[in-house]
Amino acid sequence: MELVRYRKQYKKIAMGYLSYISKSKLVKKLEETIELYETSDDWELYLLKCDEDFIGLIGIEIWPEEWKLHHITVNPSHRGEGLAKLMVQKVSERYPDLRPVATKHTSFLIP
Repeated sequence: MELVRYRKQYKKIAMGYLSYISKSKLVKKLEETIELYETSDDWELYLLKCDEDFIGLIGIEIWPEEWKLHHITVNPSHRGEGLAKLMVQKVSERYPDLRPVATKHTSFLIP
């Protein structure tokens, strides 16, 4: 399994995953979230790829000394397999010098 950096060609897939965690399923809100990841240098979105399928999504914000976990979700058919923790681990490996922090919604993965 590998983390693949978001590209515009993955927009529909990413919006689908974001809709799992968004309180608002409105397309406009999902598009605003995607636009934030597309236009901000400090926000990064990754998809978890297993073989040829994307099975998860993780979105972070990079700060000078830490990265903040904003969005994370896993395909419902793969939940309970530890994939959210795996994605956090892979981001931590990508940024070994930065400390991970969570929002109130993602604190269950980063104590």
